[in-house]
Amino acid sequence: MAAPVIMTVDDEPGVLNAVERDLRRHYRRDYRVIKAGSGAEALQALGVGRLFGPGTPTRELVEYLREEVAKRRSERDAAGRRGCV
Repeated sequence: MAAPVIMTVDDEPGVLNAVERDLRRHYRRDYRVIKAGSGAEALQALGVGRLFGPGTPTRELVEYLREEVAKRRSERDAAGRRGCV
């Protein structure tokens, strides 16, 4: 099974690189750490960039991502119970 992902997003390159470095230092054994320089880049990396246009409220994006995470966890857990993982 692929490692879970931690994504950091910031439009300031210095901040983004520092956060990514710190996350990798602490979590690289258990997580894949990725970064994005903008919200649009993050959505593209997650494969949902086409679902949301510019100006989409952050709350709507967060709610969608929470639902997706819950759905994928449920699917993963169901596959594990069936012995598929």
